[in-house]
Amino acid sequence: MRKSIVLLFLLVLASFILLGCTTIEKPQAKGVECNDDACFATNFLSCESAFGELTPDGENTFYGQIIGEEDDKCKVYIEVVEAKTSPVPITGLNAICKVAPEELAKLTDISQVITLDCYGPLFEAIKAYTSLQQ
Repeated sequence: MRKSIVLLFLLVLASFILLGCTTIEKPQAKGVECNDDACFATNFLSCESAFGELTPDGENTFYGQIIGEEDDKCKVYIEVVEAKTSPVPITGLNAICKVAPEELAKLTDISQVITLDCYGPLFEAIKAYTSLQQ
């Protein structure tokens, strides 16, 4: 297990170097400020601008921002503020995704996230992690 975590860390680091970036610029906050998951979920379903810090599992903290509609999907920015339970170092990583609510509803496992229309270092870390788990 320790060997795979080290390998994953090296893969993530190599992808940062190859991509030439370690972060995506955070969009300017617009819309409703959400302080709970329900507010964010409601705004996501209608793809209305919203932003805020969320702790959906009570342990890990994320900053999310609903940017708006693009290509008939909802464009969302996500950043890991604190990852207490992650097996790999992802705090500070971020991504942008264009996703429809029904796509998220179908996800049952972290490995399925790689099927979404996303980019950024957080997405690359998830892809690297899931490829090591297979």
